[in-house]
Amino acid sequence: MGLFASMQPSPKVAIESVGDPLNREGIVPSMPKAFGPEHWHSRAEEARTVAEILQNPEAKREMLELADLYEQIAKDAERQELGSSLRA
Repeated sequence: MGLFASMQPSPKVAIESVGDPLNREGIVPSMPKAFGPEHWHSRAEEARTVAEILQNPEAKREMLELADLYEQIAKDAERQELGSSLRA
């Protein structure tokens, strides 16, 4: 079993427009519940753990960048959940 065997391919996400449809900054991806904030925080932690054992500095840097990206996705998912709860 490979290092990232537990990783599943990302589902296609729906895009919903928020506000003016021409406002690109107002486009928010709609993430399935299975890939909520906890999922992405977990992926970030996994990437940081892998980075700790890597010997190659470039590979370590890239893995830490991946962890940062996962954390950003987690924050986006948290904002989306907050927005969904406010609309409910």
